Amino acid sequence: MGTFLRVLTILLLPLTIACLVLGILLFDRREMLKGRTQKLEDTLIKLAPVIELETASFEEGERPTHTPRDISPCTSEILDSPNTSDFWNSYKDHLELVDQPVMDFKSKENELTLFYKLDPVTGKRAKDINGYNITTGEGTMQPLLDDIIDRAAAQLDRMNETREQLLVIRQELEVTIDELNNTKTRLREALNKIVQLEAEIARLNGEIDSLNAEISRLKGTIAELEDTIREKDREIAVLTEKLADRDLEIKNLKEHIRKLEIEIRRITQPGSGGLDTAIVLKQGAKGRVIAVDNKWKFVIMELTDEFVDELTRESRIGLDLTQLKLPFDLMRPKDKGGEYVSRVRLR
Repeated sequence: MGTFLRVLTILLLPLTIACLVLGILLFDRREMLKGRTQKLEDTLIKLAPVIELETASFEEGERPTHTPRDISPCTSEILDSPNTSDFWNSYKDHLELVDQPVMDFKSKENELTLFYKLDPVTGKRAKDINGYNITTGEGTMQPLLDDIIDRAAAQLDRMNETREQLLVIRQELEVTIDELNNTKTRLREALNKIVQLEAEIARLNGEIDSLNAEISRLKGTIAELEDTIREKDREIAVLTEKLADRDLEIKNLKEHIRKLEIEIRRITQPGSGGLDTAIVLKQGAKGRVIAVDNKWKFVIMELTDEFVDELTRESRIGLDLTQLKLPFDLMRPKDKGGEYVSRVRLR
């Protein structure tokens, strides 16, 4: 028994060493396969945003309109409805559409890592009827790969279609350029004739300008004379206005003097009572008391604008208001009884 174990131990030692070597080699191969798979997944994720989801097309009524090319001969005849090219009838506008929706594998990153289809109930690998693991169908990476291949093929078809249309556009452009060059040649000849005619017109215009200059000089002389007449009329109008203002001022001064004479006679007539009784004012509230000094026996009053205007109106001009001693009766407001308080004199 001991001999058998020693022999078995001797046999197991090289087998263990061989297993270790194979494990190291398989680990390196595993890391290589894992890195390659992850790089392919990252590449597909980066490739998806440059693959369009579907062929672009215009909605109903959104297709742009194009101005057709005029193919009628260029003559002096005015055409209301010239003949036009039908180039735009076969033009594929949808090839100009940009910023179309693109594929997005970032949100389907988990599906890219699944080679086998998983059973949604058990979470294990799904089997077909023959017992083999299923590697296609929803939930695996195969539909994503098929989809990106189909989208890339459709995008290649659109690119080839665009190239064909570019060829048609180039041909149409060449025809247009040739037609434009011929038209410009005829236009240069017409412009040369126009320049000659314009030179003759310029000569005639020079003669007209000379005549117009003489007319302008004569009109200028007439305008200067008319300005002189208008200036004299303005001076006469200003003097007339000043004369009217002086007459009105004299009239106002005479009226003012008359009023002053009447006022002086009324004030200085016998029994008038002097300056403090000569002024007759309307009865009523003339202001309010805002401060009282009992020591010096005076009050400060706020007079109404109506009373000040009544006291200093034009008929009072010339009176020495500092000499007036107008008496006032102080009354309480009606809402506080309205009784008599005292009498003061205005100074």
